[in-house]
Amino acid sequence: MIGTDQRKWSRIVFTGEDLQTDMLLYRDRAYLLIPSHGEENTFMTIAGDERTTFYVSSTSFQDHANVKEFFRRIYPCDLQESDPPDIRTEKRITLVNSFLNKRVREFFFGSLISSVINFSRPFNGSTLMYAVKIRSYTDRIRREKRFSFVVFLSVSENESMSRELENIVRQNLRRMRKESGWRMKIKLGTTIRFRANTLSNPFCLNPFVSIPEDEH
Repeated sequence: MIGTDQRKWSRIVFTGEDLQTDMLLYRDRAYLLIPSHGEENTFMTIAGDERTTFYVSSTSFQDHANVKEFFRRIYPCDLQESDPPDIRTEKRITLVNSFLNKRVREFFFGSLISSVINFSRPFNGSTLMYAVKIRSYTDRIRREKRFSFVVFLSVSENESMSRELENIVRQNLRRMRKESGWRMKIKLGTTIRFRANTLSNPFCLNPFVSIPEDEH
């Protein structure tokens, strides 16, 4: 269950240069990203001065194996057991989904992760953390598996960068809503609630859980 000591982390190690995301394959395998009922999967990106690293974790061993299988199928990579670095941050930006998103059947929006990572590079000495947490639920009426996710972003010890990052994120959210109808809100508090029973199509994770083509 969430909050236990069973959470396992793995770092994505790329074994090839072609990181283009095959969206047909993504659609076919996206179910592997959704954890078992009551569990949580996490996709994390750490962007520093010289390189960007990607991590995945799960609160159950089987879900962790599924997530690793997803990335191996989509990208030329291996996954090695490794914990992400501990980053001290001054401010956390959280993106939460609108309940209206359950009306959006399917969409693609490819610029969110890459724009956030590219934004962080000019700030020497700062590190950006981007994380997506996914939880699953069982619809009591329809008895079908549903899920929700939350996106977290933070920057190490740089208040001015945090403000600029927030502006970049807001621009991306406006563009995403205009192009696809997908709605997200920014929350700045420390207490965040997952919206249960919201989503049923895991392909909608493609703008949030993927590897930008120029990152490895």
